[in-house]
Amino acid sequence: MRRSNHVLNLTFFAICSAILFIMGFIPNLGYITIGIFSITIIHLPVLLFSYLKGYRWGWLYGLMFGLTSYLVALTQGKTAFDALFASYPIVALAPRIIFCFLAGITFSVLKTCIHDRFKRKIALIPASFILTVIHSLLVFLFLYIFCKEQAEEMFNGEFWYLFYSLVFLSGTIPEAIMAAVVVPLLAWPLEPLYRRLYMNKAEDRKESQRLQGLLIARINTDRQSDIL
Repeated sequence: MRRSNHVLNLTFFAICSAILFIMGFIPNLGYITIGIFSITIIHLPVLLFSYLKGYRWGWLYGLMFGLTSYLVALTQGKTAFDALFASYPIVALAPRIIFCFLAGITFSVLKTCIHDRFKRKIALIPASFILTVIHSLLVFLFLYIFCKEQAEEMFNGEFWYLFYSLVFLSGTIPEAIMAAVVVPLLAWPLEPLYRRLYMNKAEDRKESQRLQGLLIARINTDRQSDIL
């Protein structure tokens, strides 16, 4: 059973990672560039995968998220933020890993505390909104820590003004609203399918154990008959 679940987990992770890389490298799919700004929608499947798998796997989806961000900035960079991500990989990677780890913990707590499926999906709305805002704040925190001077030089000293007045309002808030709408809508039909997949594995194990028990009982009966 453990081996089966291990293979299933790795397969699920590989499929999800492929989705993230496809979204990342197809222009204007996962990262939509509008002028000097970039709107991210790749965080939507990342939040969904973190919801399904929890914090134990969530940080790995954050790592994939960060890798796509870094590689896209390195190979297809168009904005000043892409230049910063390409020059400072930690700014592209670390915030996304922390973000998805926090998302996994948040969603695990929701599943533990809220057993009613409908109420849990309602709770996903503010949770997805807040987590998306936290993601943006983490990115800019790491920009401030690791490349504050370079960022201010690129934006002529108006980096933080641009963040609060333009980037946060025109980028983060729409991204958060999308997350609040899309993640619960996707989680509603996909969670039962995901759980059924793992339940089928558990049922297969029970059936295998039952058949094994019957076989052992039959062998013991035959041995007793031979002895008599």
